[in-house]
Amino acid sequence: MHFVKSGNLKNGMRLAKCLFDKKGAIVFDRDYKLDDRLMEFINTNGILGIFVLDPTEPLPPQSEDDVEFERTKYLKARDLGEEIKEIVATHRLHKLDKIADDIIERFGTNPRMRIDFSPDARSKDNFVYKHLFSVGILAALMCTKMGISYEEKKETVMACLLHDIGKANVPDFLLEGETPEEQIRILDNSQDMGFELLDTLFPDNPSIRKICAQSYRVLTNHKFKREQDKEKVRLGARVLSVADTFETMTAMSITGEMEPNSQIYTINHMLSYPDVFNKKAVEVLIDSVTVLKPGMSVLLNNGFKAFVTSINPATPLYPVVVEYSTNQMLDLGNRSLYYNLEIVDTIKKLDNRYSMR
Repeated sequence: MHFVKSGNLKNGMRLAKCLFDKKGAIVFDRDYKLDDRLMEFINTNGILGIFVLDPTEPLPPQSEDDVEFERTKYLKARDLGEEIKEIVATHRLHKLDKIADDIIERFGTNPRMRIDFSPDARSKDNFVYKHLFSVGILAALMCTKMGISYEEKKETVMACLLHDIGKANVPDFLLEGETPEEQIRILDNSQDMGFELLDTLFPDNPSIRKICAQSYRVLTNHKFKREQDKEKVRLGARVLSVADTFETMTAMSITGEMEPNSQIYTINHMLSYPDVFNKKAVEVLIDSVTVLKPGMSVLLNNGFKAFVTSINPATPLYPVVVEYSTNQMLDLGNRSLYYNLEIVDTIKKLDNRYSMR
């Protein structure tokens, strides 16, 4: 499965992720081949791009729970979008408290819960809202596994749902005609507007604004990174930093120009910067999402390519794999034997894989 921006789509490409209508019904199911009808749907809804399967790629397994999760994300993110629009227009909260409670009820009560968190199709209109809702889901999962109190969990989830609200306040005319790089710069510079709005929304409870502000500073201010011991960084801010980065790196970009990073690449990236990304928060994220699956083709740090045959529950980043070139089975979970061997990325296109010999 790989991402193709809408301008590069061609008839016959196979849809990898189902697409929903406004009521949550599946309009185009997985494996549907791109035609004029699907292209019209993509253009009408302003979808930036879709995920497609290669011509000979097997259709990945998908359970009813997986479909229901995708439907829930789609519908609830739309509800969040309506709430964000109301907040921006009135500077008042309306249904955000209920939305946060619903996320916690669904994803923040079972410490053993693990979800298949795969990227979805987005448009410029719903990009920010889908991002915010997805980060909220990840935070609910992570906070529960970390044993955070309900009050702090609720504040963290609400912060996740609002941390990029400044981007939702940027008028379209400021982005029209700008290069993708300039659009991203304009959106990134909208954070100050968002923090001002948070001050208005929570005059008697600075915790939510503080979680958002600390997370933003951790991710952007190198001086602050070195001075974290001098200022207590809230656990919610550490959770938000990890959840936000994971969702941002594994989703399509708001311009539709960049292909998402794989989850394993993103996890390795965060583990490489322990001064920025709290190790415990990254570890509970790994325990919250299905990073690798049997059948995936992967790239090892020795340059060899392999496919995953089974997952080691205790070490999910170190599964059992079979090298394409040697047909050798390696249990990467045996760290005493394969202490210097690990997966660095997944291989998205079939034509980049070796053939078995």
